[in-house]
Amino acid sequence: MKQIRLAKSGYNAITETDPNNFIFHSAYNTFKILKHGYSNITYSGDGVYTVGHGLADYSPTSFTTFMSFPDGYTSMLVGSGQTLSRDVNWQVRYVYVDSSNVGLTINRLGGSATSLTLYYFIYETPLT
Repeated sequence: MKQIRLAKSGYNAITETDPNNFIFHSAYNTFKILKHGYSNITYSGDGVYTVGHGLADYSPTSFTTFMSFPDGYTSMLVGSGQTLSRDVNWQVRYVYVDSSNVGLTINRLGGSATSLTLYYFIYETPLT
């Protein structure tokens, strides 16, 4: 079986045997990014906001999301039930990914800004 190998600088991808000396090796169980993107969200009221990820009926179990707030601060969002509140103006909760969307609940606690940016990375979940 053929493999894809990308070794760190100074290492030979063909002869290297230490997994820690690879940037990527297809034989090892590593997360592979299936989809990534960003979407500008225009806040129109407290509630659930969704962004389509376009993976056609693939329900990922591994993902990472970040939110860029109006003041320029960017923070990683955590999953279901957790709350991320950057400052007194925003609260983001219940981040999830389903077969169609990345979703999250946004509440504005103060201020008048209306533009947020969601960044997402969806990973392939290895079966073995």
